[in-house]
Amino acid sequence: MKSRKIKVFTRSDIKKIKEKYEKDLLLLPHVVGVGIGYKITQEREKNTLCLKVYVSKKTPSKELSKNKTIPTQLDGILTDVEEIGMVKAYA
Repeated sequence: MKSRKIKVFTRSDIKKIKEKYEKDLLLLPHVVGVGIGYKITQEREKNTLCLKVYVSKKTPSKELSKNKTIPTQLDGILTDVEEIGMVKAYA
């Protein structure tokens, strides 16, 4: 049985992917921010760095057209969609 190599991405690797895709992600419905953080699954933080996509409201992917959904990974790096509500700037 062959063991599968798992690629471990550094924060620097993820930063490059963030810079590559951030503008496109911000054009998607409800996306209000993009960052780097740890994947959260079933309300539990995992020890896996990922590209965080912050949305004002989560929408089931079946209600969005395919070109309006956030991919589960970009260039091999996992994404994590987190609902944070509307972002307000304070001076």
